[in-house]
Amino acid sequence: MFNNRTKRYVREQGGMYELYREFVDIFINDGFNLREINSYSVYLHYGTENGKIGIQIVQKSINEVVLFVGEELPFKRKNEFKIETITKINSSMLFEKLVSELRLVKYPYIDKFDNENIINSANNLYYQGNFSEALKLYNEAEKTDSENTKIILQQAGCYSKLGLNDKALELYKKTRRNDPQNSLVYLCLGQYYFDVDNTLQAMVALRKGADLGCETCKAMYSKFSNEMFGD
Repeated sequence: MFNNRTKRYVREQGGMYELYREFVDIFINDGFNLREINSYSVYLHYGTENGKIGIQIVQKSINEVVLFVGEELPFKRKNEFKIETITKINSSMLFEKLVSELRLVKYPYIDKFDNENIINSANNLYYQGNFSEALKLYNEAEKTDSENTKIILQQAGCYSKLGLNDKALELYKKTRRNDPQNSLVYLCLGQYYFDVDNTLQAMVALRKGADLGCETCKAMYSKFSNEMFGD
């Protein structure tokens, strides 16, 4: 591994960057930094306060290339994998294969740490019942999209599940002020009021949601009306 013949070949080709310029430039254009180059490898790095990704191209022999990728997501969650390819090292098919595997199969890295990725991760945690960790991610997403009704509703839902009802109600009322024609606001508010045994306010919220076209609000309002007052 990394024998003199391999190093000499890389040097004759102009070095690792020149050898893999087509591949490396794709990631540089995606916002990665070229962090390190030596006689047998290239290291690319992307990082923000939310996480980081490292990609290392290692020339094991003249015809053998290994690609190591590591990702550290928010709150210490990590993923690692490698792609090992034995082929002609300057083949455009190699670049196409590696980029395709990174972008579409192995790694959703190309979205990096945008809000959609963060929200999807938060939603998964929420539905797993991990409300504290979900809330951390919703809070992170809210930093760059502070008026997003769905994010605020999810934050409120986490607070409610954690027993912080005053904070939850504050956020529900915020969405009602900011987005009064969004029927989802009244569905969530109605569910919240039922959870805290405020049936009257729950029915008011569901009726408003039903008036805005929310079929779930309409069904819930009808169901509870029948239970409370009969047919």
